[in-house]
Amino acid sequence: MMDGQGIFTNNNGRKTVGEFRKGKPWNVKSYDKKNTQGIFNSPDGINYVGEWKDGKKNGQGTLTYTNGSKYVGEWNNGKQNGQGTLTLDEVKYEGEWKNGNQNG
Repeated sequence: MMDGQGIFTNNNGRKTVGEFRKGKPWNVKSYDKKNTQGIFNSPDGINYVGEWKDGKKNGQGTLTYTNGSKYVGEWNNGKQNGQGTLTLDEVKYEGEWKNGNQNG
């Protein structure tokens, strides 16, 4: 059973890099050298589940912040870019994003 820092490579070559607890990923970024699905859990509680390219958020993904707000949408080069929705409590922005900022 994996416990601690490490790299796990499955049969199709996908790698999971980070910390493992009781054999399960914890605080990891999953990636390979191509576009892939992955998970990142930061030590301060921010979580991202979605697509990655070259170690950056790219494609579709969901980022959940510690205050409960959530962004669901498109990413490019690690920033919100394209169509997305940011929700915080009762406030919701749905629309265009450019370089990590609301654009509309």
